[in-house]
Amino acid sequence: MEIRINRAEFDQFKKLQVKEHGYCHAAFSTNLSENTWPFETFGFTPEQLRKEIRKRSPKLDQIVGLFIELPDKHPKGGRFFIDFRGAYWKDRDKKVHRFVEWIPDEPLRPPKPTKNETYAEFRARTASNRAKS
Repeated sequence: MEIRINRAEFDQFKKLQVKEHGYCHAAFSTNLSENTWPFETFGFTPEQLRKEIRKRSPKLDQIVGLFIELPDKHPKGGRFFIDFRGAYWKDRDKKVHRFVEWIPDEPLRPPKPTKNETYAEFRARTASNRAKS
């Protein structure tokens, strides 16, 4: 499934996280009732660790709806991940299954510094680019 997304919607996923995930932009867990919380622990997440975030991001709610309908994932819900290409889940064999592909209105990945550019110059250039958009 393709979903149109802009940078602000994509950045919202990161803001909903409880902790940083180095392997993806954001990770979430959900159940069949579409209760959704930021991924924080492996296995069953105890109720007291579930920080409900449903209805805080319409784009995330759309992704959760698609994830719940997938026939091959864990029947009770599970965990899914978001990166710069889309949303995916992993089966028991750690095989990746992408179920959402982004159609971005603008680049989702921040620009990389060019060669021979200082960090300060890079920061100034990216700030200037953001101000223009």
